[in-house]
Amino acid sequence: MQRSWIVLCLLTGILAACGASPKSQAADWADRFPEAIGVWEYTEDRLELTAENQSSYGHLTLLYEYDGEADTEAITHITIDVLATESAADVEIADRMRTWELNGARFERERIGGTPIDVATVTGGYLAYFQDDETIITLSVIPAIADEDTGELAPLPPAEELEILLETVIAISENRE
Repeated sequence: MQRSWIVLCLLTGILAACGASPKSQAADWADRFPEAIGVWEYTEDRLELTAENQSSYGHLTLLYEYDGEADTEAITHITIDVLATESAADVEIADRMRTWELNGARFERERIGGTPIDVATVTGGYLAYFQDDETIITLSVIPAIADEDTGELAPLPPAEELEILLETVIAISENRE
């Protein structure tokens, strides 16, 4: 009888370990992003943690370039972080919020559809984040340097173009299986 319990416990542990890892979940999220989001073009730059990094953390960054107005140049980093649990994601986002706020970010909660997303215009760019259970998606829009001598930044893309990025993230979240 006791041997049956041990076997049952082992099988339960093995089945639990067979669930999707945070790394594979991050890759699944990233694979849902299109080649273009409005006038934003995917550059095929993909930075991710790979299998040799043993952890309960998945990280993947996609890079998009703005291909709109002639005088506006910018890049967007869409970062997908998947943690082991929702509470771990809560702790991670609280830590990031402190850092961002110490650096001057002041977030406002917006709703896209019925989904809340926090956005901030910061010195040198635009920052938004969204949490879906154990997943945190961060958008960092960074304008190009317009004048190398003065360090002056190019203007940010129009608000409508930034909205398209946010709407895409929410749509991908809502259409996950």
